[in-house]
Amino acid sequence: MVWPERRLKLLAAIGAAGLEGFQALLGVLGLKYTVEWEDVNGQQVVHNQGEGFQALEESIITDIIVWSGIPQFEPMRSEAQKRGITVMSPTEFLQKLWRVEHILPVDPPFARIKDKPLLWVILHEAGFAPSLLWYEDKLGWQGIQGEGTAWVVPGDWLVQVSQGTLLGQRLKQQERSWVIGTQSIDFYETGEPLKFRGSMPRRAEPVSEQGACQAVAQALGLGISWMDIRRTLGQEQSKQGWLTDDFGWTQGPDREELPAAEINDVEDRRAG
Repeated sequence: MVWPERRLKLLAAIGAAGLEGFQALLGVLGLKYTVEWEDVNGQQVVHNQGEGFQALEESIITDIIVWSGIPQFEPMRSEAQKRGITVMSPTEFLQKLWRVEHILPVDPPFARIKDKPLLWVILHEAGFAPSLLWYEDKLGWQGIQGEGTAWVVPGDWLVQVSQGTLLGQRLKQQERSWVIGTQSIDFYETGEPLKFRGSMPRRAEPVSEQGACQAVAQALGLGISWMDIRRTLGQEQSKQGWLTDDFGWTQGPDREELPAAEINDVEDRRAG
């Protein structure tokens, strides 16, 4: 997306929900901004935080983005509009930003490859050129702007800034389920009968295994081929079965295709 020159002012209370992720998103997009928030004494303090961004003059502000809880919002909106400045909430800004983009929220438990969400890595390796907004405890907020229309973002952050509003476009996904066996996990296309899509070895850690299953099922639902998913996981098939990779899968698949009547006899998960 090509943006005209814009100068943004963010108005928020200290610790406002979603603010840090919002700032990180502006940084990924290369948008210049300043932040003004209330301190513990109720006084407003200006912080210039845009990369390579010097002090803003009020006359060049093009957009004011206001978080809930800021007092005297309506008088501010009226005065700004007289000056030709657009005043909006974070949700309204993102609605305009992501008019045609496809938003893919990722919820815990998370599966990662090299500090990136597994779903984003699968899409990237499959040639979708997705964008990423992400948070890591040790690295903080990070982002990558891809050339495609898909954005992978934290689901909890999206809830904070959307306030229940649908943002962007949601790709239509076909429902996928998975069955956890003794040594392998089998993925199916739901329906009558179930259609087998692929199998992968078990992971040692139950939590990370669940996150990986969710990411793989979501990727399958988006139309990513099993070959692309297998390549992303670094798995190759041999006469002895799947080879171990750096993602932590164990060897030895025990796949068998199950009719729908037997699916309830084993653990079943679904991904929308």
